[in-house]
Amino acid sequence: METKTVENLVKHQDELTPESLENCIKQLEGNVQDLHTQVDMINNDIATKKRALEDLNKPELTQKQLDIITDAIGNFTDNLRFSDNDFEIELTLGYDRKIEIDHLDFTSSCDMENDIMRHIEKQFKIVEEKSSIDEQVKENLGL
Repeated sequence: METKTVENLVKHQDELTPESLENCIKQLEGNVQDLHTQVDMINNDIATKKRALEDLNKPELTQKQLDIITDAIGNFTDNLRFSDNDFEIELTLGYDRKIEIDHLDFTSSCDMENDIMRHIEKQFKIVEEKSSIDEQVKENLGL
């Protein structure tokens, strides 16, 4: 038997049977599932295009440059030593009369970030960014 849509069933109300209604429900549920699949595919396409747009706007980094940065960070962290002054520690007395660390705060994160950046900067020759073509033209014309 041919599956009928809701519109066909309304037009042919004299043919309404439990079987025809069940077939219509199955068809509609199938349509809903197909639409969900299409929506999921479109959402995936949108996410892919957004990632591609983000990638287009990123500055380029060669694999060699990335390896240099990775090695610089690795070398820095290999030689990293912490002292008591790098942390703020709050202690409490537990129920079983043991001293426990209630709160631990790393206070030297800014210093560490600066040290890492200096270590990376040593690996590269830092150059000024080239200005855009419009700025170059204006500069050449003395504007």
